[in-house]
Amino acid sequence: MTGLRRAAVVAACAVVLPMAARADDGSDALELARRIASQFGATTTIALHALPSPFPTGVPLPKATLLGSTTQSLRPPRMMGGTTYVSGPQTSSTLYYTAADRATVLDAYRASLTGAGWKQRDPTRGFPFQGGFTPNLPDFQFWCNAASTATIFLRRAVEDPTGFDVSVSTATGRQMQCSENGPFGAAEAMMPKPVLPKFTQPAGVTIDASGPATDGTTTAARLTSTLGLSAVFDAFASQLRAAGWNAGDRAAGTTVSAQTFTKTVDGTAYTAMLSVEVLDGTHYVAIADVSAPSP
Repeated sequence: MTGLRRAAVVAACAVVLPMAARADDGSDALELARRIASQFGATTTIALHALPSPFPTGVPLPKATLLGSTTQSLRPPRMMGGTTYVSGPQTSSTLYYTAADRATVLDAYRASLTGAGWKQRDPTRGFPFQGGFTPNLPDFQFWCNAASTATIFLRRAVEDPTGFDVSVSTATGRQMQCSENGPFGAAEAMMPKPVLPKFTQPAGVTIDASGPATDGTTTAARLTSTLGLSAVFDAFASQLRAAGWNAGDRAAGTTVSAQTFTKTVDGTAYTAMLSVEVLDGTHYVAIADVSAPSP
């Protein structure tokens, strides 16, 4: 290749390369985030410092700094054997906020939701728990309004003390949460009513994780406390006694404490067992089980 021709090729590359150069870092970051979020059959769009477009009307918004928003739209319904498994508009938008005084901002936002006719719902309403240590759900709240087709999830960011998210959805699955019987109403009708009280977190004890067994009769929790075994056990045993359960035999040692309780509900005699075992100096595992005589 002659020197003149080589120079011509270099000059041509100098013209072409800028046209093929990458976008700016901000655009690249948004495209990367969009691709990461576009999973599980959903298409995601991202807006920086802005609400999604379009956005449902009549949805109150918090007075905080909006970092950005994402909107996910599901793919068209799938048909199998003539049955539609996903139907209706399936969109969900999440708004990402930050506030230096998050607690005050969230209190004001919840008040504005209530004032606008929104009501907080329990997403586990109707689930056939037997009480005891019910699921330890993520820190979110679910809100419905009979006059709106949208639902709101309000979640505090655990990893960031200033952050919180507001998820606004028109997806059919979310709207089922607003029904009077809850999303598990059909299951509730087929299961016995809970007989154990739902354990609340006592002062000085943190329920780190909890949930039921598949049959709904056994529940367990991981606890953190510096109170000691006897105090931790009594904190939950007292809740059983307050709910009308009669205390029976108790076995107490240095690493485990257990006791049986009895109660008759609607003519059926139930027996419950509560035990708390030491894992280490500040951690415990608790188990609650309830059973009734076979018919």
